[in-house]
Amino acid sequence: MKKRMKKLLALLLAVSMTVWMTGGVYASELSDNIVPLDTALSEDAIEDPSEEGSDTDSSAENGVTAAMTTAVKIREKAEALKSLTPGKDYLEHEGYFLAETQEEAEKVAKEYKAALKSYSHGVAVLEFEENVGDALISAADALTTTTVVEPNHIDHIFGYTDDVAETLQDETFGQNGNDNDAVVNMAGVTAIDAASDAPNDAWANETDEHYQWFHDMINTLKAHELTEGKGVKVAVLDTGINLKSKYTEFASSTEQDYVVRYEDYKGVDYHGHGTNCAGIIGALKNNGYYGYGVAPEVDIYSVQISYDGSIYGSDEVEAVKMAIEKGVQVISMSFGGTYPDEAMEEVCHKALEKGITLVAAAGNETTDLESYPAAFDSVIAVAAANKDGKLSYFSNYGNWVDIVAPGGGKGQKTGEYNLLYEPECVEPSEHFENNNHYLYGENGMQGTSQACPNVAAVAALIYASNSDLTKSNNSDAPEIVKNILLSTTDGKEYSYEGHSVTGLVQADAAAEMAKTYSYNYTMVDQSGDYSAYLKGKICQGGKLKFDIADKTGNIKAAKAAAKTAVWTSDNATVATVKKGKVKCNKAAPVGSTVLITATIGSEKIQCSLTVTHKTLMFGQCLVKISHRGYKYKFQPKRIAYGSLGARYNLRNPYYMSRKNVLLFFEMNKKTGAYTGYKANTNFKYVIKMSKSQAKKCTVETGKGGNIEYVTIKAPGKYTFKYKVIDGSNKTFSYTLKVGVK
Repeated sequence: MKKRMKKLLALLLAVSMTVWMTGGVYASELSDNIVPLDTALSEDAIEDPSEEGSDTDSSAENGVTAAMTTAVKIREKAEALKSLTPGKDYLEHEGYFLAETQEEAEKVAKEYKAALKSYSHGVAVLEFEENVGDALISAADALTTTTVVEPNHIDHIFGYTDDVAETLQDETFGQNGNDNDAVVNMAGVTAIDAASDAPNDAWANETDEHYQWFHDMINTLKAHELTEGKGVKVAVLDTGINLKSKYTEFASSTEQDYVVRYEDYKGVDYHGHGTNCAGIIGALKNNGYYGYGVAPEVDIYSVQISYDGSIYGSDEVEAVKMAIEKGVQVISMSFGGTYPDEAMEEVCHKALEKGITLVAAAGNETTDLESYPAAFDSVIAVAAANKDGKLSYFSNYGNWVDIVAPGGGKGQKTGEYNLLYEPECVEPSEHFENNNHYLYGENGMQGTSQACPNVAAVAALIYASNSDLTKSNNSDAPEIVKNILLSTTDGKEYSYEGHSVTGLVQADAAAEMAKTYSYNYTMVDQSGDYSAYLKGKICQGGKLKFDIADKTGNIKAAKAAAKTAVWTSDNATVATVKKGKVKCNKAAPVGSTVLITATIGSEKIQCSLTVTHKTLMFGQCLVKISHRGYKYKFQPKRIAYGSLGARYNLRNPYYMSRKNVLLFFEMNKKTGAYTGYKANTNFKYVIKMSKSQAKKCTVETGKGGNIEYVTIKAPGKYTFKYKVIDGSNKTFSYTLKVGVK
């Protein structure tokens, strides 16, 4: 039977001139995860053998069938590596996955014929003798596992691209063509008279050539009249921290921690980037040292996830899990890459649900292409501005970026390099013998890496200004923090060469609003999700309905107040609202936004909506290849085989199906081809299943009661019905067969 299944799988995965295939060639030059289905398809797009109507032996045992389904998913991972470079884009001999226990991790290691390199905080890392892509193919062929192992992709702390670095070689920084944040000489400081009203830190003196100008841009000292962040814990996931720096002093409560990969380094910063970012957040004030942080009284929890600036996916996931366990209020992540790691997305969402605000650098590639983790919907993405009030020339941008903060960059007016906190690390190391500009305290850094901790620090000031936020253990707090951050920016547009991001963070306004912030009511969307500040999508011509609820999401309890609500739209040319019913203009520009506000007495609750193309269909597009060319077929449902004990993430139908489930908005009448958005967590959905089926699962819901995860406990057929919340009301169904024909 097993040999027969292998042959069948191989046959189904072969490219055939008459087979139906799922369409989905990702166009990286398009934003918003748009997928055009009008080009030739790769082998990994072929339907998997669990598809209803395939020639799969229906009498096969569920374990084998589930393994076959998993094999297709594993092959997709291996196929994606073909366009990447081992050692540069991913670790050649490593992969990882999440496991509840070490015993489970060891079992999966045997299934992949790999060594279990480490198991820490629920993250298992495997080591293969061969290339991970080849190992994945071997595991898929063997049909022995129902666990998908992720290649360990390589991200980086953010710096300039190679071509930019080359142009800077003659301009006193980036002289080694290093891909990390640019560094500038900062030798020579002037001490401040202790009797001055200003902080006595040397770089607080505006006459000093290394004056910390970013404090003026975001009004740090005005914010300090209200709070300096006491009682709030901020996790900095980076290269570690130097607690013995002669330039930077941190509170005695500062913790040095590390992921298991860097156990030998004990969280000590041998690079400088981590100390730099931690210093921007929480370096002590009025201690005579060179500079001070935006939130100098916070408790810093430093987690070392890198030694040299390269960061691996498994370590990112482990570090976020560590921060959750530590009970932090804010996580600062000055790193990223172009690969949207599923495990990282899930753990960031878990952090949000625990009341944690996540902040990440948007990236330094001068592009609108999404960078992760910044582009995840649970994370605040930060662009960089320079001293002249312009968008930093290196900063990424796009409608996925949320806010701007000081990050440095050559000033268009002054021609000067605008500096941030010094990055001194512990001592010269062999790895950096050719990059000595990182090793001494007279150097500074700039990048979205530095913009990110500015926003993370202001988020900490918001928590410190309102004790109700620090007590929150659900997503209310981070949603409110984000609302305060975005609604208290300076509202100005920061531009560079035709692209821009709107709104520079303002520490004083944010802390002031947080201090007096209280809410008794929330806005509720169709999924049941509720908050004082919601975000979502609305398609051209779409209609959405919002309700008013109390702060626990109870609509009935706020029935009387809802009758008094005054609903307004800040841009009637995009969308109008009447009694909670929002209608988007058919001609509203795609990518434009509208803020819907419900005012109840002196209280305002809001929802920000981004306009998308009108959704025509929700589902898969199959492609049939023949000598006549391509023929396209739309499919609004999917049936696949699952396995007992497996936990499924329903929040992301695109990942759930592995079959390019899309929200189609355009059809080529000549070819019949479709174009659509990936149906991922950039959109929200109403997700339902029958009560009888739910009784046979462990069901995990969001705070509004919408299904997010299920673990299958008994054989049966399980159908999940999706309705996209974009005003189109389009639906899609996904059925899992577990232990049945």
